[in-house]
Amino acid sequence: MKAMFALIKETSQQYVSYLKSQGNEVIEVQLKDIFERFTIDVITNVAFGIKTDSLSDRNNTFYTLGKKIAQQTGIKGFILFNAFPAALSKLIRVPVYSKEIREFFTAIVNESIELREKSNIIRPDVLHLLMESRKGPMKVEEEIKDIPDEGFAVVEESGYDQGIEQIKMTNEMITAQALIFFLAGFETISMLLSHTIYELVINPDIQQKLRKELEETLLKSQGKLTYESVMRMQYLDMIISETLRKWPPFVVSDRKSTKPYVIEAKHPGESDVHVEKDSIIFIPTYCIQMDPNNFSNPDKYDPERFSPENRKKIKECTYIPFGFGPRNCIGSRFALMEAKLALVEIIENFEIVRISKSQIPLVIGKRSYNLVPDCGFWVGLKPR
Repeated sequence: MKAMFALIKETSQQYVSYLKSQGNEVIEVQLKDIFERFTIDVITNVAFGIKTDSLSDRNNTFYTLGKKIAQQTGIKGFILFNAFPAALSKLIRVPVYSKEIREFFTAIVNESIELREKSNIIRPDVLHLLMESRKGPMKVEEEIKDIPDEGFAVVEESGYDQGIEQIKMTNEMITAQALIFFLAGFETISMLLSHTIYELVINPDIQQKLRKELEETLLKSQGKLTYESVMRMQYLDMIISETLRKWPPFVVSDRKSTKPYVIEAKHPGESDVHVEKDSIIFIPTYCIQMDPNNFSNPDKYDPERFSPENRKKIKECTYIPFGFGPRNCIGSRFALMEAKLALVEIIENFEIVRISKSQIPLVIGKRSYNLVPDCGFWVGLKPR
């Protein structure tokens, strides 16, 4: 993760420069569009070792395919995405993605692997890690001990590799992983950033508190944003964690039962629920995290819920933005790192303000499976 930080920072600074070039007054932006393009450029760089510029080349192949993937995937693809360890080797064979998408990513991955192996190219990115995994289990313990956690939202992810059989990665499986990485980042990270900045617009006190933490962080790190300094920003993590509670990237997740189980009735008028082996169980993430029995005054955006003293009070399995247990989203560490760096770059360089196009309160549209407003996320960025 630390090695990939520099690649993400390079792209985030490119986007800040672009935004600053748009004028000295308030710059009106549609956040989802900006962050989708940002995320595409990060993913192509970090996952495939290919540099794209989706701001200048607005209809490049990666961006247009990313939009197609988001539109085509739907509920069927979402189920596969959440259960992907079981479906990994078959993912690119099932008709979740069009032939065009499958062939494009297969060719990109195969050509990249062939070039790297022939030329002995080593690059600190996802493709390199997947290629290295062919040699045996990856050693991540040393890195994890040496750095702060990427965020509270990945707390359930520790122990992911424990008890899981190691599988030798084929090119097809690497392509499947790359597709999952691409899909997860395109929608998840862009929505996380859009919702966070939207909340900072309507909660200027929270925005100012974050900016103060950033200024203090920069003083301690000689004016430079490093991996360690960003990961140690406690209030930043509290903000991201609260966004993931109020606006989870997926409103529902799912799990497959490994054995029969009976959920016993607890109240009068209820009946036992018999769960058969191999049943698909849908977990209403959004409902759980917006339940007042789990989080008081759930409609209020309150990062203090995730302060060091308060996060200990959160009931187990009531905060599951990336899932939980051994099938937790393994891309969550990367997603949090990318979102945090992009957010602090924006906060350092701009004041986020309301404009006439800002929809407050936000009205969620009915055309998407997730929490996406039809009108978009319009805000103003005032250069500092």
